[in-house]
Amino acid sequence: MHKSGRAGLAATLLACLLAATVALAAPGFATTAVVPGTTAAAPPASGAYVDPLLRDALANAAPADELVAIAAVGSVATPSTLDALRSTGVAAVGYRVLPFVAVRGTAAEIAALASLATVQSLWLDKPLEATLAQSTEQIQATDVWNPSGPFGFTGRGVGVAVLDSGIDGTHPDLHFPEHTIQNVKLLGYQKVFADLVFAQENVAVTDWTSGHGTHVAGIVAGDGTAGGGAYRGVAPGANLVGVGAAEGMDMLTALAGYDWVVANRDAYGIRVINNSWADGKMAYDERDPLVQASKRAVEAGITVVFAAGNDGQASGNTFNRYAWPSWVLSVGGVDKKGVLGTYSSRGDATHHADVVAPGTFIASARARLGPVSQVNATPFDLTEPTAPRMVPVEQWGDYTVKMGTSMAAPHVAGLVALVLEANPSLTPAQVEAIVVSTARRLPGCPVVDCGAGLVDAFSAVAAAVGARNAPPVAALAATPSSGAAPLDVTLDATGSSDHDGSVASYRWDIDGDGDTDATTDEPALAHTYGPGVHRPSVTVVDDRGLASVAASVEVRASQPPVASAAVAAKAKAGSAVTFDASASSDPDGSIASWTFEFGDGATMVSSSPVVTHSYAATRSTMYGWRVTVTDDAGVSDAIGGALKVTP
Repeated sequence: MHKSGRAGLAATLLACLLAATVALAAPGFATTAVVPGTTAAAPPASGAYVDPLLRDALANAAPADELVAIAAVGSVATPSTLDALRSTGVAAVGYRVLPFVAVRGTAAEIAALASLATVQSLWLDKPLEATLAQSTEQIQATDVWNPSGPFGFTGRGVGVAVLDSGIDGTHPDLHFPEHTIQNVKLLGYQKVFADLVFAQENVAVTDWTSGHGTHVAGIVAGDGTAGGGAYRGVAPGANLVGVGAAEGMDMLTALAGYDWVVANRDAYGIRVINNSWADGKMAYDERDPLVQASKRAVEAGITVVFAAGNDGQASGNTFNRYAWPSWVLSVGGVDKKGVLGTYSSRGDATHHADVVAPGTFIASARARLGPVSQVNATPFDLTEPTAPRMVPVEQWGDYTVKMGTSMAAPHVAGLVALVLEANPSLTPAQVEAIVVSTARRLPGCPVVDCGAGLVDAFSAVAAAVGARNAPPVAALAATPSSGAAPLDVTLDATGSSDHDGSVASYRWDIDGDGDTDATTDEPALAHTYGPGVHRPSVTVVDDRGLASVAASVEVRASQPPVASAAVAAKAKAGSAVTFDASASSDPDGSIASWTFEFGDGATMVSSSPVVTHSYAATRSTMYGWRVTVTDDAGVSDAIGGALKVTP
């Protein structure tokens, strides 16, 4: 199983900067390749081109300020190239396959680079606050996450299987086993036939060969930890399940992946499987084992998402054959302006991408281990060729930029996780219908290329919420909830809610006997309670007629306690005087506390009715004492007297 073909995409930084080249995708995955090339226009006679932002930064920098910039050097930097740059005093780090060098130094040091023959252009390092963050905003996923908005969904509790090259579980955004809750290594045929097993579970790192699966997983559900939240995936709260064929995807390993996912669906809550791999050349046959495998997954309640493929808009139908079935949710790729990527495979009137999602210059998690040298792995986002954005230099080890329908599909897999958190009861067919029906039509992009249009996470989640029609939730408070009878109480149900509508009415059981005593449109009701313990309740009804479970509260309207105390009339200074309030009583409850005021400024709150106290006196003195008893309803009574203390 492999993706073949070549997607053409021209992207220039500036006329005097570097031309882009197009290279083949990594075998087996629907990723097109775009890197700045090694041929550049001759630099101006006056020296290297310096972009306007860097010119401003150089002009305004203090002598000791350090700047970070990118130097275009025409080819992959050699040790001698780096030595030449470092001779100006800058720190310089060359890319592995790109004709760029990251440089850091003072304004004078960086300005001196422009005079070097090896430097063709210089660019200010601008943080890539956009890219994955930009693409999640483009499909309105950020509005779905917003805890202050109507939803606050992040895909919590939804398992998303990523059938790909694997996941680097050491990456902070995808960490195993907390966020990537299971990571499975699919074994190649040599081990399968020797060891009679298809997969090895609980492997922290399964992505050793390309970084493709790690990048895809980050788009689905990366939590952005390494980048301070800047590069969160579409469903950062979802549970990732890595199903990795690091040695290369073929029918055997892909089938093993589906086999494992379906068998473990319940154990890991898997509701979605992302497939960023394609074959647009084979003849479609519904009997194909992988076509049947995807059907089995759907029958098990798993939504199957497939990349459309990267064979572009050549004549004929180049659409990924594994995305043809009606039960598959298929995804083409667009850029951040909503323009169809030239790599995205064209379909026909019958078989075409259901929807499109961002797939061009997407920054996501970069595998930390193993060779991750795919030719389209770069920190640059060339959405705006004259103003390229980039991942901050300090995050190059954690994030990279890729493009292709491989990147578009996981946007939709993450969106499905959001939809399923909003409404877990949806079937795969219902999920697909919601995603397709809420997509936004892209003007000028025909159905054979863009299907229903650009996915809209906010509208899809709203539709999912509307489809579930959950009953409202009642809440009740009483103010006050205790006191002396008769007790005037306000029953307040304003805390009641209805997640998918509004509360229309309130049914009150004022006496707590199970009968409805009043129905109101307002959430508050006043009532006076006589002596006793009462348990009023409220049931709320939403605008669709669904009733909640009743919420109740305890109201204690108490008869006051009766205070009684025995205290000696006379006492000697320094001797203990006993205060005995044990004869106090409460006719409809119990006394909870006794407060003793001894008259000499001392006070004692006690859970015991009997206490002692000593007085100091240098002459005969009369002290007025007071005992206050408080019952379990908070109602009090007091008694007092006086005693004479002599030296």
